[in-house]
Amino acid sequence: GELTIQKLGHNMTEHKRVEPTCTEEGQIAYFSCDRCHKNFADEQGTSEAGELTIQKLGHNMTEHKRVEPTCTEEGQAAYFSCDRCHKNFADEQGTSEAGELTIQKLGHNMTEHKRVEPTCTEEGQAAYFSCDRCHKNFADGQGTSEAGELTIQKLDHTPEEYIEQQPSCDVPGKKYQRCSVCHTSLSGEEEIPALGHDWGDWIFNRDATCTENGTETRECKRENCEASETHEKKESALGHDYDKNGICRRCYNSCEPKTDAPVLDGDGKVEFGSYPQTEVKDAATTAALLSQAGALPTAQNAGGWTSYSYYRAGEIQNYMWYIDLWQSGSRYRGVYFTQYRTGLAEDEDGRKQKTNGYNTETVYWFRYEPIVWRVLTEEGGVSLLLADLMLDSQQYYHDQGVTRENGGQTVYPNNYAESDIRAWLNKTFYETAFTGYQQSFLESCLVDNSAATTTNAECKYVCENTQDSLFLLAYCDVTNVGYGFISERKITPKRMLKASDYAQCQGVYVGAKGSEGYASWWTRTPGNAYNDYAFCVQYNGYAYLNNIVTLSSRGVVPAMRIKLAGESEEESRPVVREDGKVEFGSYPQTRVTDENVVKTLEGRAGALPTAENAGDWTDYGYYDSGEVASYMWYIDVYANGEKYRGVYFTHYRPSLTTDEGRIPNSYQDDYHYSEGNIYWFKFEPIVWRILTEKQGASLLMADLVLDAQDYYYELATRQKGNETVYANNYVESHIRAWLNETFYQTAFNSYQQSLIEVTAVGCPGSESDPNGFTWDVVQDKIFLLSQEEVLNESYGFASGASKKDEAKILKSTDYAKVQNVYKTGEFNYTEYTRWWLRTPASDLQKAMAVNYQGKANLSANCTYVYGVVPALYIRLG
Repeated sequence: GELTIQKLGHNMTEHKRVEPTCTEEGQIAYFSCDRCHKNFADEQGTSEAGELTIQKLGHNMTEHKRVEPTCTEEGQAAYFSCDRCHKNFADEQGTSEAGELTIQKLGHNMTEHKRVEPTCTEEGQAAYFSCDRCHKNFADGQGTSEAGELTIQKLDHTPEEYIEQQPSCDVPGKKYQRCSVCHTSLSGEEEIPALGHDWGDWIFNRDATCTENGTETRECKRENCEASETHEKKESALGHDYDKNGICRRCYNSCEPKTDAPVLDGDGKVEFGSYPQTEVKDAATTAALLSQAGALPTAQNAGGWTSYSYYRAGEIQNYMWYIDLWQSGSRYRGVYFTQYRTGLAEDEDGRKQKTNGYNTETVYWFRYEPIVWRVLTEEGGVSLLLADLMLDSQQYYHDQGVTRENGGQTVYPNNYAESDIRAWLNKTFYETAFTGYQQSFLESCLVDNSAATTTNAECKYVCENTQDSLFLLAYCDVTNVGYGFISERKITPKRMLKASDYAQCQGVYVGAKGSEGYASWWTRTPGNAYNDYAFCVQYNGYAYLNNIVTLSSRGVVPAMRIKLAGESEEESRPVVREDGKVEFGSYPQTRVTDENVVKTLEGRAGALPTAENAGDWTDYGYYDSGEVASYMWYIDVYANGEKYRGVYFTHYRPSLTTDEGRIPNSYQDDYHYSEGNIYWFKFEPIVWRILTEKQGASLLMADLVLDAQDYYYELATRQKGNETVYANNYVESHIRAWLNETFYQTAFNSYQQSLIEVTAVGCPGSESDPNGFTWDVVQDKIFLLSQEEVLNESYGFASGASKKDEAKILKSTDYAKVQNVYKTGEFNYTEYTRWWLRTPASDLQKAMAVNYQGKANLSANCTYVYGVVPALYIRLG
């Protein structure tokens, strides 16, 4: 058969074109015959297919740089992207695909900035937060909003008037406007007119002489201004102050005889001393005095006036003042008050001044006139005198409801020894009424305050006897027939006394209508039933009036004992001896051993004192174990024109002893003074060394140890107001008080006291005082030397504190020995002792002293009983 077999034809399979990729080859479109296994370009197989493989394309890379993240935007890692395959690769060759491309945003790293307030010189700044990554500023810490304008405009200046230089009295000041905050000047300088002086009152300089007017000065009151004006004070010449020999005590010129001695008048009364009495009614005189007095006083500024320091309701208040002036040779006292004086707070009827015709806010003037005295009795050349007129009006004591303690004893308001009226008599009245020469006539006498002087022999409110120059009469006196009174408690003219105008101005109670100026007056006698009552003599002479002690409306009628002739001024003057030492004053010194003299003195001394009853003796008031104890007494007695002091003690004064085998712990025993015996010592002239002269006054130091005292009685500190007072504080020490009271009154008569200069006494901090135990300067008449002074070569001393110094080695008087002065057992020095200086030691419980070898470096407990060597300034010319 047909051999020809029909050709089969291609059995085609179509192959689509495969596009090449970056990494894979492609393939063209073709047809393949599964019979012949050939590849054809077309389906009919007319032409075979050529090369089927299409070469791979390879990557067409784009490089993407790294994008750093920010606080608020994400970052991106570096990579390559192919724009054919759209893949991301870590490298340009595309060998590895890239990982996570996103980098997390950082967030803000904030710093807080506080608000800065603007000033007038600097701009301020609002509070904000700053990011140290993006360096942007934001209003909040989360960075949600950016901060606006941060700068706050600076403020306006605050104008004020600034005084660059205060004006003074005579120099203009300077001022200008400036900012009160930054002190920037805002204007030009302007002148402030000078103030002119603000003159104070004219103050009398107390420089008048007998025949020449003095001067008065006023000073500018403005701080730091030292301007002053001085002119003559008209009619201020003092006039001569004659003694009984016709010699003026001020200028020492011989003048017409005139005496201050007591003068007996025709009716047997005595004129002696002077005191403001009669009111001055002459208009010309009062006008001249008022002009001379200057500005009226106030509670804040007394000016040239002096406050009476009267009490109201138990407290001192400044509401009543006085001033003493001279006018045409006469002396006057002006009185001015802004409130009425009253003794009791509730006593509205106490305003006796108004009742007597004296009103507030008015100046009244009273002439100093001779005081007239009645002679009540005379004995041994000494007269007992009683003022013939009520001279003043005073409270017996200022507080009716308070008892107080004194040395373990209860002191009642009607205790005369501790009363205000006794102190007033012997200080204020004494110094006002009598010249220094007249004071020498007054006898310091023992005043009997025993129950025997009262209305009741068992009166429990009596006090110890007192030693006074002036005193009030007691009940026994105003009923003493021998004094011219009647004994009964009857109304009697003998006891009726009128009140001076001055006393009425002070508020004395003048009796009812028709009493003709008679008033009630105090006695010193305490009441029997109550501790705040004392007896008075009523205006009608009735002698049994019992009044409360705070009444200021009872009169004062002083009494005193005087000699017919005062001590001679010539005999009282300091005497410079041939050896250059000075005799001045007198003090008990040498022990009396003459048996006849001792017998006479003991007969006059009377009964011995006891702790319960001192009798006529005076208690020294010495301390024992920190408390005042009554065991040692003294009495001063005259015999054959000489003065003696008796000393008696019942146990030894506590101290050390040089003999340890002896039981009594006292130097008194070492000096052979025994308990229970009386020892007598003669008052002898005090011998003084002249150390130096300053402005005409000589510094004197006693040439012997005259007495023995503690510096202060205890070592504990104490409070005075807000100040802590140490045991070695000289101002508050026992020894200073003793020197200026006890020693001063004992050693010198009134005329001699008038010769002693008031001296500024202090203690420099450089004197053995590293802890600063010093004090302010005080004004004293008698004082102890300081360590600095006893090391002063110009005074005749050795300068080294630890050097032996013959000039400082002092012996003790016999009287100092009986007082228990220190006694050393050291060979060659048994006659010498230790003596106090006023300088405090570095230990607050100790003060400095000089030892028996003359060394000035001894630091001793203030409670030790060492020697007393007084010092003073006096004009010897």
